[in-house]
Formats: sequence, structure tokens, C-alpha cells
Amino acid sequence: MKINKIILKIFLAIVILLVAILTGLYISHKRPLYETNEYSVIVNKAGQSYNATLYKMLFRPNVLFLHVEIDNSRYKWFTIDLKNKYIGIRHPRRQPYLCYNADMELGVSIENKFKIDDEWTSSWEKNIISFSNDTITITVIKGSKKQIDKIIATEMQKASILFKNKDYLTAESHFKTVVKLKPDFAECWSGLGMCLAKQAKNDEAKKAFEKALSIHQKRYNQSPNDYNELWQQVIVLIFLNRKTEADKILKSGIKKFPNQPEFREPVNELSVFHSFFE
Repeated sequence: MKINKIILKIFLAIVILLVAILTGLYISHKRPLYETNEYSVIVNKAGQSYNATLYKMLFRPNVLFLHVEIDNSRYKWFTIDLKNKYIGIRHPRRQPYLCYNADMELGVSIENKFKIDDEWTSSWEKNIISFSNDTITITVIKGSKKQIDKIIATEMQKASILFKNKDYLTAESHFKTVVKLKPDFAECWSGLGMCLAKQAKNDEAKKAFEKALSIHQKRYNQSPNDYNELWQQVIVLIFLNRKTEADKILKSGIKKFPNQPEFREPVNELSVFHSFFE
């Protein structure tokens, strides 16, 4: 009788052990995702912002999984390997979205060695990861949204002071930090353009001003009664030496916003603003 009890206990222990092992293997294989608030995400596509959520996977703390709320399936899921500095994108013809090869290398599918292509560029800094192509820009920042807003305000203040003190190179780095954290910050793009122009980096400066202009145009299209967004377009066009376009907007501004003094002076008399590209 005692022997039977001992055998039964051993059998139960073995069963429990096997269940534990199988459960562990199942969890390890499935690797359930869970949402993480350690990082904030900024997704900008063609001037439009999109909501996104970051996840982590059990037993893989150095990997982030980014889900973007966007219709285009190509940009719905990304994998970010923090340790190896590797970014993977969804395979266009394969489920699930997460792509691994036999060595668990992120961003590669077993079938055809698919991985993130050459059109993408990435930047890895201490607390900021940014990757983009011609269509979309994604920035992952360590910290909460409140912390990031505080960083943006501090960086903008530093950049403004440095610009006034004619330390354009250092101001440029602060402006660049801000546009990484907030890609749709038109005023910051204008500030960056001025810094670059002051250093005779004309091609980069034009790109920054054109970025600012496109954001102001989009804002105005969304809020056509916001006279300031129309006025900001005039300023940026003057910076770009596109005075004919600026004058045309001024005339339309006078008709639409007759009580706003900003639109009353012709472009050539706006002495406060000048082109950086004569």
C-alpha cells in the first residue's frame, strides 16, 4: 500500500513537471506581446500623424514591436532590435507580421531572406531611434509624452538663445533634435532652415524651409480660417526668395482677412523678412 502511494506521488510529480515544461515551451514559442509605456512613438506620413503602440515580447526584453494604426499594411508592423540596432518590417506576402529567420534575426523571412530595404535610413541615439523612407518617418523616444514635451520646450529655448548669439552650428543641433521629436513642428523647421542658411548650407536650408512650408499649407487646408497659417506661408516663401508666390498669398489674405494688418504691406516692403537665397 505504501509502495503504491509512493509510486502515485512520483507519477503525479512527473505529470506536474511535464505540464510545467510543456507550458513553458508553449509560452516560449508563442511569446505573447504586452504593451509597454517605456517609450513614446511619433509616426508621420505625408504630413499626417498616426497613432501607434509599442509592445514587448516575453523573454525578449531588447526587442520592441511597433503597431501603427494605418491602412497601408506595409507600415502596420515594425520590429526594433534595441541591442543589435536592427529594424524589421512586415513581409508583404506572409503571416504573421513578425519576420525571423532560423537564427532569430529580426526583419528576415525564412522563405526569401527579405529584410528592410535600402530605401530606409535609420538613426540610433542614446534615447531616440528614428527611421524613415521617402514616405514615412517613425521616431521612438524613451520616455513619456509629458517628458518629451518638456524636452522639446527646453531644446527650442536653447536653440533660440544660441541663434540670437550667432552660434548657428550648435543651434542647428538643437533644432534637429526637436524635429526628430516632433516632425510636424513647422516653426522649428523654419528655425533650422535659418541656421543652415547662416552657415551657407543652402541645399539643406531649402529643404528645411520647404518642409516648413508644406506643413503650414497642410494646416491651412485643414483650418482655412486660421490667418496665421496663411501668414506663415508668406514668411517662408520670402525666406525661399519666392516673392511672386508670397505676393499672391498676401493679396488673397487681404481679401479673406481684411482686418489683419499682416497682409496689408506688399512683399517688397516687408523689411522685417528677407530671402536667404538672393
